[in-house]
Amino acid sequence: MSCFITWCEEDSEHTIHRRYLSSLVVSQGRGIVGVSIVSVDHGDLVNVELTASARLVDPVIVMITSAEARGVGRALLEAAGQADKKG
Repeated sequence: MSCFITWCEEDSEHTIHRRYLSSLVVSQGRGIVGVSIVSVDHGDLVNVELTASARLVDPVIVMITSAEARGVGRALLEAAGQADKKG
């Protein structure tokens, strides 16, 4: 059964439409950060979903707007640049 939302990759019955974009291994292999786009309605309002998980703990899921995602992206790039300079 495929979803009526063309970009949704969920197959079974679901209330959140999701397209998985990336899963990145972090923390020297001890965790994963996932990035998806999601919609909790009929696909009209699409947000970015960040999922952070590590062994033996429940994942943390944060849903943010596209504007907020751009801000997070800029902050991550800035932090990475500063960390490179300090290291």
